[in-house]
Amino acid sequence: MSVPFIMICAAGHQGAVTALVRVGPNVFSSSGDTTVRVWEASTGQPLVVLKGHVGWVSSLLQVGDDVWSAAADRRVHVWDTNVCLFNMTGFSIASILLYMYISLLWYRLRLY
Repeated sequence: MSVPFIMICAAGHQGAVTALVRVGPNVFSSSGDTTVRVWEASTGQPLVVLKGHVGWVSSLLQVGDDVWSAAADRRVHVWDTNVCLFNMTGFSIASILLYMYISLLWYRLRLY
C-alpha cells in the first residue's frame, strides 16, 4: 500500500525553518531569520513575507483562519495571509506557548 504525498522544495528563509502550518491553500513557515513566510501549498511559490518580529520565530499555531507566531523577542503576532492583525508583548517563551495552547483549546471548544 502506498501513501501519496507531495514534496515541494521552497527556498527563501535565511535561517533555519522552525515551524510549518497549513491554512487552506497556503503554508506558513517561521524561521530564525525573524520572518513568517506564506507559500502556495500546491506549488511552493512564495506569496508574502510577514515581518514584525525582531527575534527568531520559534512557533506557529493556527487558530481559525489566523496564524499566531511566537518569537524570542517575547512577542506574539496574530496574522492573516497578508498582515499582522495585532500583537502582544512582554511574554516569556513558556507563557507564550501556554497562552497559544489555551487559545487553541478555547477555539476548538467554541466549534462544538
